[in-house]
Amino acid sequence: MKKMSLILGVLLCLISCSKSENEVSIQKKNIVDKQNGYSEYIVYPNSKLNITSSNDRTIIDIQPGKKLVFKYIFTIDSNPDYFDSGYKEYLLFEMDAHTEDFKLKTEDLADASTYLRRSCYCPFTDSRLATSGIINAEMTGNLEWDIDFELESTIVEDGEIVETIAIQNSGKFKPE
Repeated sequence: MKKMSLILGVLLCLISCSKSENEVSIQKKNIVDKQNGYSEYIVYPNSKLNITSSNDRTIIDIQPGKKLVFKYIFTIDSNPDYFDSGYKEYLLFEMDAHTEDFKLKTEDLADASTYLRRSCYCPFTDSRLATSGIINAEMTGNLEWDIDFELESTIVEDGEIVETIAIQNSGKFKPE
């Protein structure tokens, strides 16, 4: 009887830690179902990105400054039934304070301090410099832009690509 109880306990533990089909696809294929989440598009005037890097992490804060900081957040809320649920992806970049319409290509992304990040039950969750992609922006009003973006950050370890973070979306960026 004790042996059967132990086996049942182990099975229950394994089942409670299993990933849903959607979470597995997020981690392995980097595909996110946009219908199950919500997006935020924010512009921070008179700001700048403060980028702190150590040998294994990059942390980015928004601080007072003389630039425009653009921040995109996509969120899928956690499911309380699963330990490893929930997902967020971030895009952060900065531009000159007097920026109007603009188009950033792969070669411009580093100059704009373009970073991608995701937060999930996945191996890489720190901010990564975007390595390729495009950002198109049209100014539509005072501190408002329609922006569409398609970006990637390739994660390399020991000279090999181990994963790619890819995000794309479009929306109206404006102050909070």
